[in-house]
Amino acid sequence: MRASGFEFEKRFWIISAIYLVGFLLSVFDHTSFIVALRHLIAPSITRGSWDAAAFARIVIATGALFMFLSAALRTWGTAYLRTEVVHDTAQHSEALVADGPFRYTRNPLYLANLPMAAGISVLASRSGFVFLLLANWIFVYRLIFREEESLLKTQGESYRVYCRAVPRF
Repeated sequence: MRASGFEFEKRFWIISAIYLVGFLLSVFDHTSFIVALRHLIAPSITRGSWDAAAFARIVIATGALFMFLSAALRTWGTAYLRTEVVHDTAQHSEALVADGPFRYTRNPLYLANLPMAAGISVLASRSGFVFLLLANWIFVYRLIFREEESLLKTQGESYRVYCRAVPRF
């Protein structure tokens, strides 16, 4: 279930492709996520009314909040890993980072990808929203399994202790 070397090296492009496919699903599913959510939560809000527009603004603002918090977490995590490690296509497992957000979760950057996907997905169709969340979740887990395997090989017992002390998410 772990990601291949190709998937790890091309993770930026694969994640970009996930977003592209997620938003292109609107070609087949013409109902936006916001409209579907509005009908699910508050079916009495009619289309085109001020309440429908207010509901859409609230959903978009919530998505923007998710995006902001995710960006903050990714920035915090990147500061501890160094940007050249984060953006390098090679996998780095020569050192174990257990400071900053890595004290609370072993994968703060990947953890941030999930609410970020939810925040962006509110602008997609119903099927796009579901696809973006599921595809991101599955791909992130595959990347994590690859990194954990590598860290276990290079860091051994210290990584096992870290895994017991700090949750994956």
